[in-house]
Amino acid sequence: MKKLIFIIFALSTIMVCSCDRPPDLKEDEIYTILNELMEDHQIWAPIVYYKFEKMDMKDEYLKEFTNDDICFNERQERIFENMRFKSKALKYYSMFTKTTDYCEIVGDDYKEHSVVHFSVPFISADRQMILIEYSDLGLPLGSSGETTLFVKKNGHWVIKNGFVRWNS
Repeated sequence: MKKLIFIIFALSTIMVCSCDRPPDLKEDEIYTILNELMEDHQIWAPIVYYKFEKMDMKDEYLKEFTNDDICFNERQERIFENMRFKSKALKYYSMFTKTTDYCEIVGDDYKEHSVVHFSVPFISADRQMILIEYSDLGLPLGSSGETTLFVKKNGHWVIKNGFVRWNS
């Protein structure tokens, strides 16, 4: 009888916890967030590396998020650990033409021009805050990168904190 009560308690706890959790991110939602971010901040990324890089999550980054956000992202990381950028899904803003265009997605063998690398984005459960690391790796010099925290205000992504910025 004790085993049955324990099983019922465990199942009802799982049901209650899973009902309260925010829905998982969908792949198209990640593209929407990244595209908005790239347009809002005119991120120049005509050529993008085909897979996400792993971001080294420092305590100073994590303190910006709630425990629910951290649990949410642990789940998302498992879901999207093998995600690859799709052709004609990610857009960048061209400073020259003042329009958006699709990024060219390239692999490990690409060596012609600089390539933008994105980390797996750390997105709050309510989808109103994002931490992302991106770098433009030039050949052989002219590289730059940053780790930036954005918040969504009035439908646009605004920088809340620029943690790291580097140039070579």
